[in-house]
Amino acid sequence: MNNKFLLLGNIVFLPILCVLLIFFFKTFIDFQFIITFALLIIVFNKNKIKHRFIWSLLYSIILSFLVLTLSMAVGKVIYIIKDELFIDLMSNNFFKWLHIIPKSIVSPLLMFYSYKLLFKIEKVNFFKVVKWSSVFVLILFGLTKAFFKNECLFMSWQFVMALALQLILYQNKLNVFLKSK
Repeated sequence: MNNKFLLLGNIVFLPILCVLLIFFFKTFIDFQFIITFALLIIVFNKNKIKHRFIWSLLYSIILSFLVLTLSMAVGKVIYIIKDELFIDLMSNNFFKWLHIIPKSIVSPLLMFYSYKLLFKIEKVNFFKVVKWSSVFVLILFGLTKAFFKNECLFMSWQFVMALALQLILYQNKLNVFLKSK
């Protein structure tokens, strides 16, 4: 019974901590939350990293900023296409939802790829299910952007991604736990 609670704690504590940090420290700028997320993922999963601890911390920060930069670049390309090239040719209703692509599709997929470089992750069906489920949930959050403040979208993104990474990193233990029932 204790192992079940420990496993659940290992999976759920990090996503909750990410959300609480954003909630209580709203004065942080976005870049500080990116660094915090990158550090917490490594610190909480140091027994699952491929490289030395210090190198993994550094790689995690660099990869997080690369993901942010690439996602912003995709967003900029979409903005240019939307506002300068095809505004008269296509329906504006279609383009108003394109903000979802960098935040809800590009960024999580890049994050999953980059953390595969840092962690010992088995790429099995569970990995694919968690990855695409996370993208789907983030798309839903993006579609309902009108109902949330910006900080809530940021909290939800970090919660979903941290939970997905934890589920993937603990997939072997989860598999043993689910088979024992």
